[in-house]
Amino acid sequence: FGDRSAQASGAEPAAMQRTRPLTTQRMYGMGFILVVLSMIMFIHCNFVFNNWLHKLWRPDAAAVLLVYHALFFNLLFSFYQCVMTDPGTVPANWGFYMGDETKRRRYCKMCNVWKPDRTHHCSICNRCILNMDHHCPWINNCVGLHNHKYFLLLGIYAWLASLVALGTALPELVRCAGIAIGLE
Repeated sequence: FGDRSAQASGAEPAAMQRTRPLTTQRMYGMGFILVVLSMIMFIHCNFVFNNWLHKLWRPDAAAVLLVYHALFFNLLFSFYQCVMTDPGTVPANWGFYMGDETKRRRYCKMCNVWKPDRTHHCSICNRCILNMDHHCPWINNCVGLHNHKYFLLLGIYAWLASLVALGTALPELVRCAGIAIGLE
């Protein structure tokens, strides 16, 4: 009702909230988020300190670490945005117009709202999500309209950072494998 009274008085309606409220379910899910962040930091520290710390005097080490850290910090930013951005809910004033008989009308019995196309009810979040892709336990959030971009960027940055780590560690792995089978 707040938006209608603001429109009637001529005032600007409030901006859409893009962060999710902190509920008990989200608090329990944050424990898993901490486990995921711990795994990410373990892999990061292992790569940086074990593979490159003793090679910092070499010019290629600085270049590799610069590229890797650019990807890694973008990965962390995308992860934060995936976790904290609200995926999108059905607007309070959404509805059908008279004479709009061509569209299929879907109603969510759990939320008691009419749902737009490509909106689905998430049983974990217990609400309807606009343009819902899936509920991801790794980010403790649904992937929907507002955080889909960050989820895709998270996957791309994770893949690129892994590619840099594997590509730079491959010569060392080949050398160790050669020693292990007695080639050197």
